[in-house]
Amino acid sequence: MVLHDIVHLAVVVVLAQREHDALVSSTHFIGIDTTILGQSGVDIFRDRRNHASAVASILLATARRAGFRPHQKGVITDWDVFGQFIHQSTRFPAVRPQIEYGSEVDLFGDREQFKEAIERAYHPKVNQAKAVANALEKLIPTQLLPGAKSQSWVLMHITLLNEPRRDVTFELAYIELRLKTDRKTGAVKIVPQSASFSANAYKIDSDLLIQQAKNFARQIPTFGVRTFLKELSTADREDLDAQRLKTCLEGKVKNNKDHEKDLFYGRSSHPSSPSHAFFSSPSQLKVQN
Repeated sequence: MVLHDIVHLAVVVVLAQREHDALVSSTHFIGIDTTILGQSGVDIFRDRRNHASAVASILLATARRAGFRPHQKGVITDWDVFGQFIHQSTRFPAVRPQIEYGSEVDLFGDREQFKEAIERAYHPKVNQAKAVANALEKLIPTQLLPGAKSQSWVLMHITLLNEPRRDVTFELAYIELRLKTDRKTGAVKIVPQSASFSANAYKIDSDLLIQQAKNFARQIPTFGVRTFLKELSTADREDLDAQRLKTCLEGKVKNNKDHEKDLFYGRSSHPSSPSHAFFSSPSQLKVQN
Protein backbone atom coordinates (compact mmCIF):
# COMPACT_ATOMS: atom_id res chain seq x y z
CA MET A 1 0.00 0.00 0.00
CA VAL A 2 1.47 3.37 -1.06
CA LEU A 3 1.63 6.47 1.16
CA HIS A 4 -1.27 8.07 -0.70
CA ASP A 5 -3.52 5.14 0.15
CA ILE A 6 -2.44 5.15 3.79
CA VAL A 7 -3.07 8.88 4.25
CA HIS A 8 -6.38 8.76 2.42
CA LEU A 9 -7.59 5.65 4.24
CA ALA A 10 -6.70 7.21 7.58
CA VAL A 11 -8.80 10.28 6.85
CA VAL A 12 -11.85 8.26 5.79
CA VAL A 13 -11.56 5.82 8.70
CA VAL A 14 -11.27 8.63 11.25
CA LEU A 15 -14.33 10.38 9.83
CA ALA A 16 -16.29 7.13 9.80
CA GLN A 17 -15.35 6.17 13.34
CA ARG A 18 -16.28 9.49 14.89
CA GLU A 19 -19.88 10.27 15.62
CA HIS A 20 -21.04 13.07 13.36
CA ASP A 21 -24.58 14.30 13.02
CA ALA A 22 -24.53 15.78 9.52
CA LEU A 23 -22.51 16.76 6.46
CA VAL A 24 -23.11 19.63 4.05
CA SER A 25 -21.10 20.54 0.96
CA SER A 26 -20.50 23.28 -1.56
CA THR A 27 -18.67 23.62 -4.86
CA HIS A 28 -16.69 26.21 -6.77
CA PHE A 29 -15.17 26.49 -10.23
CA ILE A 30 -12.02 28.46 -10.98
CA GLY A 31 -10.97 29.25 -14.53
CA ILE A 32 -12.79 29.14 -17.86
CA ASP A 33 -15.00 26.30 -19.03
CA THR A 34 -13.65 25.74 -22.55
CA THR A 35 -15.89 22.74 -23.24
CA ILE A 36 -17.23 22.65 -26.80
CA LEU A 37 -20.99 22.17 -26.82
CA GLY A 38 -22.47 19.18 -28.62
CA GLN A 39 -19.42 16.94 -28.27
CA SER A 40 -19.79 13.17 -27.99
CA GLY A 41 -18.90 11.37 -24.78
CA VAL A 42 -15.65 10.18 -26.38
CA ASP A 43 -14.71 13.72 -27.37
CA ILE A 44 -15.26 14.98 -23.83
CA PHE A 45 -12.40 12.74 -22.70
CA ARG A 46 -10.31 12.93 -25.89
CA ASP A 47 -10.16 16.73 -26.36
CA ARG A 48 -8.18 18.68 -23.74
CA ARG A 49 -10.50 21.65 -24.19
CA ASN A 50 -13.31 19.50 -22.77
CA HIS A 51 -11.47 18.21 -19.72
CA ALA A 52 -13.19 20.51 -17.24
CA SER A 53 -16.41 18.70 -18.15
CA ALA A 54 -14.60 15.35 -18.14
CA VAL A 55 -13.48 15.86 -14.53
CA ALA A 56 -16.89 17.23 -13.55
CA SER A 57 -18.36 14.04 -15.03
CA ILE A 58 -15.96 11.80 -13.10
CA LEU A 59 -16.77 13.50 -9.79
CA LEU A 60 -20.52 13.55 -10.39
CA ALA A 61 -20.65 9.97 -11.68
CA THR A 62 -18.73 8.63 -8.66
CA ALA A 63 -20.91 10.69 -6.33
CA ARG A 64 -24.09 9.28 -7.84
CA ARG A 65 -22.71 5.76 -7.74
CA ALA A 66 -21.95 6.19 -4.04
CA GLY A 67 -25.36 7.71 -3.34
CA PHE A 68 -23.78 11.06 -2.43
CA ARG A 69 -26.50 13.46 -3.61
CA PRO A 70 -26.37 16.59 -1.41
CA HIS A 71 -28.49 18.75 -3.70
CA GLN A 72 -31.23 16.14 -3.88
CA LYS A 73 -31.06 14.78 -0.32
CA GLY A 74 -29.91 17.88 1.55
CA VAL A 75 -28.01 17.21 4.75
CA ILE A 76 -26.07 13.92 4.50
CA THR A 77 -26.20 11.69 7.59
CA ASP A 78 -24.98 8.39 6.08
CA TRP A 79 -21.21 8.20 6.49
CA ASP A 80 -20.84 5.19 4.21
CA VAL A 81 -22.12 7.40 1.39
CA PHE A 82 -19.50 10.05 2.07
CA GLY A 83 -16.70 7.51 2.44
CA GLN A 84 -17.61 5.76 -0.81
CA PHE A 85 -17.66 9.05 -2.72
CA ILE A 86 -14.21 10.01 -1.45
CA HIS A 87 -12.89 6.51 -2.12
CA GLN A 88 -14.23 6.22 -5.66
CA SER A 89 -13.51 9.78 -6.82
CA THR A 90 -9.89 9.83 -5.65
CA ARG A 91 -9.12 6.36 -6.99
CA PHE A 92 -10.36 6.91 -10.51
CA PRO A 93 -7.55 5.69 -12.83
CA ALA A 94 -6.67 9.19 -14.14
CA VAL A 95 -6.58 10.89 -10.72
CA ARG A 96 -3.15 11.69 -9.31
CA PRO A 97 -2.70 12.93 -5.72
CA GLN A 98 -0.78 16.20 -5.45
CA ILE A 99 -1.23 17.46 -1.89
CA GLU A 100 -2.78 15.55 1.00
CA TYR A 101 -2.57 16.82 4.54
CA GLY A 102 -4.53 17.44 7.69
CA SER A 103 -4.09 19.57 10.78
CA GLU A 104 -5.81 20.70 13.95
CA VAL A 105 -7.12 24.28 13.99
CA ASP A 106 -7.89 26.11 17.23
CA LEU A 107 -11.28 27.80 17.13
CA PHE A 108 -12.60 30.28 19.67
CA GLY A 109 -16.22 30.59 18.55
CA ASP A 110 -15.92 33.62 16.27
CA ARG A 111 -16.70 33.22 12.56
CA GLU A 112 -14.04 35.64 11.37
CA GLN A 113 -11.46 33.82 13.46
CA PHE A 114 -12.76 30.55 11.96
CA LYS A 115 -11.91 31.79 8.45
CA GLU A 116 -8.53 33.12 9.52
CA ALA A 117 -7.66 29.79 11.14
CA ILE A 118 -8.55 27.88 7.95
CA GLU A 119 -6.39 30.20 5.85
CA ARG A 120 -3.43 29.75 8.17
CA ALA A 121 -3.85 25.97 8.18
CA TYR A 122 -4.01 25.69 4.38
CA HIS A 123 -1.03 24.32 2.51
CA PRO A 124 1.25 27.18 1.29
CA LYS A 125 1.18 25.86 -2.30
CA VAL A 126 -2.59 26.28 -2.51
CA ASN A 127 -3.51 29.79 -3.54
CA GLN A 128 -7.29 29.71 -3.01
CA ALA A 129 -7.17 29.32 0.77
CA LYS A 130 -9.22 32.47 1.32
CA ALA A 131 -11.98 31.35 -1.06
CA VAL A 132 -12.19 27.93 0.60
CA ALA A 133 -12.24 29.47 4.08
CA ASN A 134 -15.12 31.75 3.05
CA ALA A 135 -16.97 28.81 1.47
CA LEU A 136 -16.67 26.65 4.59
CA GLU A 137 -17.86 29.51 6.80
CA LYS A 138 -20.93 29.94 4.61
CA LEU A 139 -21.74 26.25 5.09
CA ILE A 140 -22.30 26.70 8.81
CA PRO A 141 -26.07 26.06 9.08
CA THR A 142 -28.61 28.56 10.34
CA GLN A 143 -30.28 25.79 12.34
CA LEU A 144 -29.14 22.43 13.66
CA LEU A 145 -30.98 19.16 13.19
CA PRO A 146 -33.82 18.55 15.67
CA GLY A 147 -32.68 17.05 18.93
CA ALA A 148 -29.41 17.79 20.69
CA LYS A 149 -28.42 21.40 21.28
CA SER A 150 -24.79 20.57 20.50
CA GLN A 151 -23.92 18.63 17.34
CA SER A 152 -20.92 17.54 15.27
CA TRP A 153 -21.04 18.59 11.61
CA VAL A 154 -18.66 18.07 8.70
CA LEU A 155 -18.40 20.94 6.23
CA MET A 156 -16.94 20.01 2.82
CA HIS A 157 -15.96 22.15 -0.13
CA ILE A 158 -15.04 20.89 -3.62
CA THR A 159 -13.02 23.16 -5.93
CA LEU A 160 -12.62 22.39 -9.64
CA LEU A 161 -9.79 24.27 -11.37
CA ASN A 162 -9.22 24.65 -15.11
CA GLU A 163 -6.24 26.91 -15.63
CA PRO A 164 -4.48 27.67 -18.95
CA ARG A 165 -1.76 25.23 -20.02
CA ARG A 166 -2.27 23.01 -16.97
CA ASP A 167 -4.03 19.74 -16.31
CA VAL A 168 -7.40 20.09 -14.63
CA THR A 169 -7.25 19.69 -10.86
CA PHE A 170 -9.76 19.38 -8.05
CA GLU A 171 -9.51 19.89 -4.32
CA LEU A 172 -11.46 18.42 -1.42
CA ALA A 173 -11.43 20.37 1.84
CA TYR A 174 -13.40 19.45 4.95
CA ILE A 175 -13.51 20.32 8.61
CA GLU A 176 -15.11 18.50 11.55
CA LEU A 177 -16.92 21.09 13.63
CA ARG A 178 -18.88 21.07 16.88
CA LEU A 179 -21.79 23.49 16.78
CA LYS A 180 -24.37 24.54 19.33
CA THR A 181 -27.60 26.50 19.48
CA ASP A 182 -27.48 29.65 21.59
CA ARG A 183 -30.13 29.34 24.29
CA LYS A 184 -31.00 33.03 24.21
CA THR A 185 -30.93 33.90 20.53
CA GLY A 186 -31.44 30.48 18.89
CA ALA A 187 -28.51 31.18 16.59
CA VAL A 188 -26.01 28.48 15.66
CA LYS A 189 -22.57 29.10 17.12
CA ILE A 190 -19.15 27.49 16.84
CA VAL A 191 -18.12 25.73 20.02
CA PRO A 192 -14.55 26.67 21.12
CA GLN A 193 -12.51 23.64 20.10
CA SER A 194 -9.53 22.14 18.34
CA ALA A 195 -11.09 21.05 15.04
CA SER A 196 -9.74 18.54 12.49
CA PHE A 197 -9.18 20.09 9.06
CA SER A 198 -8.15 18.24 5.88
CA ALA A 199 -7.37 19.52 2.40
CA ASN A 200 -6.39 17.33 -0.54
CA ALA A 201 -5.51 18.32 -4.10
CA TYR A 202 -5.59 15.98 -7.10
CA LYS A 203 -4.40 16.42 -10.68
CA ILE A 204 -5.97 14.73 -13.67
CA ASP A 205 -3.72 12.77 -16.02
CA SER A 206 -4.89 14.36 -19.27
CA ASP A 207 -2.81 12.02 -21.40
CA LEU A 208 -4.56 9.00 -19.89
CA LEU A 209 -7.99 10.58 -20.45
CA ILE A 210 -7.08 11.00 -24.11
CA GLN A 211 -5.60 7.53 -24.52
CA GLN A 212 -8.55 5.83 -22.80
CA ALA A 213 -11.29 8.15 -24.09
CA LYS A 214 -13.42 5.38 -25.62
CA ASN A 215 -13.08 3.19 -22.56
CA PHE A 216 -13.98 5.98 -20.12
CA ALA A 217 -16.85 7.23 -22.28
CA ARG A 218 -18.44 3.79 -22.22
CA GLN A 219 -18.51 3.78 -18.43
CA ILE A 220 -18.88 7.41 -17.35
CA PRO A 221 -21.92 9.55 -18.21
CA THR A 222 -20.88 13.05 -19.25
CA PHE A 223 -22.17 16.25 -17.66
CA GLY A 224 -21.56 19.97 -17.89
CA VAL A 225 -19.63 21.86 -15.21
CA ARG A 226 -22.76 23.69 -14.10
CA THR A 227 -24.54 20.39 -13.42
CA PHE A 228 -21.62 19.28 -11.25
CA LEU A 229 -21.68 22.59 -9.33
CA LYS A 230 -25.38 22.26 -8.65
CA GLU A 231 -25.67 18.57 -7.77
CA LEU A 232 -22.75 18.39 -5.34
CA SER A 233 -23.85 21.43 -3.34
CA THR A 234 -26.26 21.14 -0.45
CA ALA A 235 -29.53 22.68 -1.58
CA ASP A 236 -31.94 25.08 0.04
CA ARG A 237 -34.94 22.82 0.59
CA GLU A 238 -38.23 23.46 2.41
CA ASP A 239 -38.33 19.91 3.74
CA LEU A 240 -34.82 19.61 5.19
CA ASP A 241 -34.73 18.50 8.83
CA ALA A 242 -32.66 21.59 9.47
CA GLN A 243 -35.43 23.54 7.69
CA ARG A 244 -34.11 26.12 5.21
CA LEU A 245 -30.33 25.72 5.40
CA LYS A 246 -29.19 28.72 3.39
CA THR A 247 -25.75 27.32 2.85
CA CYS A 248 -25.38 26.64 -0.84
CA LEU A 249 -22.32 28.37 -2.32
CA GLU A 250 -23.03 29.33 -5.92
CA GLY A 251 -20.24 28.41 -8.28
CA LYS A 252 -19.13 31.57 -10.05
CA VAL A 253 -18.26 30.16 -13.42
CA LYS A 254 -16.61 32.49 -15.89
CA ASN A 255 -18.25 31.19 -19.04
CA ASN A 256 -19.27 32.80 -22.27
CA LYS A 257 -22.97 32.93 -23.08
CA ASP A 258 -22.94 29.63 -24.97
CA HIS A 259 -21.48 27.86 -21.95
CA GLU A 260 -24.15 29.27 -19.63
CA LYS A 261 -26.55 26.60 -20.85
CA ASP A 262 -26.92 23.64 -18.53
CA LEU A 263 -26.56 20.79 -21.01
CA PHE A 264 -25.53 17.18 -21.06
CA TYR A 265 -22.84 16.39 -23.58
CA GLY A 266 -22.89 13.55 -26.06
CA ARG A 267 -25.35 10.68 -25.96
CA SER A 268 -27.82 9.94 -23.20
CA SER A 269 -26.16 10.26 -19.79
CA HIS A 270 -28.78 8.24 -17.97
CA PRO A 271 -27.22 5.35 -16.00
CA SER A 272 -29.35 2.86 -17.89
CA SER A 273 -27.82 3.84 -21.21
CA PRO A 274 -25.74 0.86 -22.48
CA SER A 275 -23.01 3.20 -23.71
CA HIS A 276 -22.59 4.73 -20.26
CA ALA A 277 -22.73 1.80 -17.85
CA PHE A 278 -21.66 2.66 -14.32
CA PHE A 279 -18.64 0.93 -12.84
CA SER A 280 -19.27 -0.63 -9.44
CA SER A 281 -15.89 0.30 -7.98
CA PRO A 282 -12.71 2.06 -9.13
CA SER A 283 -10.91 -1.30 -9.27
CA GLN A 284 -13.36 -2.48 -11.91
CA LEU A 285 -12.69 0.51 -14.16
CA LYS A 286 -9.65 -0.81 -15.99
CA VAL A 287 -7.53 1.04 -18.48
CA GLN A 288 -6.88 -0.75 -21.73
CA ASN A 289 -3.38 -1.57 -22.93
